Amino acid sequence: MSFDIFYLPCRFDEKETQFTDRLTGEVRSCRKNQPLTAADLESVKDFLKRVNARIPDGCGFYSVDFPDGGRAQIFSSSDMQRGCMVALRGITADLLAFLLELARVGNMLFRPAMEEVVNVVPYVEHLKKVPPDWENLVACDSPGQLGIILSQGFTAWKRYRDQVCE
Repeated sequence: MSFDIFYLPCRFDEKETQFTDRLTGEVRSCRKNQPLTAADLESVKDFLKRVNARIPDGCGFYSVDFPDGGRAQIFSSSDMQRGCMVALRGITADLLAFLLELARVGNMLFRPAMEEVVNVVPYVEHLKKVPPDWENLVACDSPGQLGIILSQGFTAWKRYRDQVCE
């Protein structure tokens, strides 16, 4: 059981696209989020190499261990164009720096799996890229700030994990 953070490209179209909601039949509009570019993907792969991410035998995900005891597992489709999920079981300073840098190098935003939804962008300039209907959008520019953002959700996850695993 892990605390999960979902990374998505931060590449929204300027123009809105109309679609029919399959549940309600209502015509709605949205700004589509495009996949990561080849340059973004290359930056992410280079970053994962720099942090010595490894792919355990046949598991299909990256695993990164940090000097301060932090650990992350990164899951994605085979090409990572639509983003990835990072699974955590603890929070350390090195891990927080990794989470923020992953968003920066990949031109991504991320959403921790928390009861109160929060969408995090790594640069203030990215606030302008994200459609206005995305709720609780915050810019985060330091690992310490990210620790504050994640602390409440991580604490709630630990309580849940301990209750379920008793």
